[in-house]
Amino acid sequence: MGDLLSAMLDYWVPRRRIAEIRRPLSILREVLRKKIWNLLLESGETDPPIEPLRITRVDTLKIFYRVDNSIRSEAFIRANYDNFEIVYRTRNKEGRLIPLVRVRFTLAHELSHLFAFSLRERPPRPLGISTGWETEGFFNELAREFLIPSYFLLKEDSPVQEYIRKPLLDNFLILMKTFQVSSDVLAIRLIKDLSLWDALFVKGTLVKGSELRPHLLLKGPSFRNFKVRPALESVNKKINLGEDLSQPQRGLIRIRRKKYPFELLFYKNSADDREKRFILLIR
Repeated sequence: MGDLLSAMLDYWVPRRRIAEIRRPLSILREVLRKKIWNLLLESGETDPPIEPLRITRVDTLKIFYRVDNSIRSEAFIRANYDNFEIVYRTRNKEGRLIPLVRVRFTLAHELSHLFAFSLRERPPRPLGISTGWETEGFFNELAREFLIPSYFLLKEDSPVQEYIRKPLLDNFLILMKTFQVSSDVLAIRLIKDLSLWDALFVKGTLVKGSELRPHLLLKGPSFRNFKVRPALESVNKKINLGEDLSQPQRGLIRIRRKKYPFELLFYKNSADDREKRFILLIR
């Protein structure tokens, strides 16, 4: 565990609780999950889609937001004496609008960095420096918690309960629209963070008009040792690339004498996107 995560653990988690478990990061995750939900409750942002810009206070500290398309990074958070300021871009360096789902995730990521400060001090003191993939990966997980809160997702009377019960493409698309998140964020949340879906999720591009090339792979428990390349080759043989590619394609593939249902959807990120991208769900 990195220095910053260790400092966050010392700050947010009572020492007696750290001694109770061999994996202290799981305790930190649990504590901050509750902190995020309380922050959403105080902001009146408990129903999707969560609007990060409406989260304007943490403890007694105000949070201000400012757009600045001249900054080098997509966003950063600055601690002032009695407030935080989140500066972010809405356009990339070429002047094109950044997709809304990307901006929303960026804002949620910066909000997650609130927990890397000592909020009792004035100005808030950084608990450490964020370095390494493990630390940023943890803040990305907190960002997903902001946008797809587990307390909302898992409560018995949640209106999305029927869509998280089974890994179906239609359910996936409804959840993307409901929470206004990218397919990456939703898939990681359902399969990796919360282990709600036992499925294989593949995202990639269609190369040379016929080859499915993966860029993101997520495997549920039953797919840990699943060979992806043979599966993609089997899907390639089943689909019809001459059909309307805007419509989902469904079928069965056989891997090691076992049949797996699959659903495949092609899409474009924007009207001027030359690449055909795909989402593949195997269950």
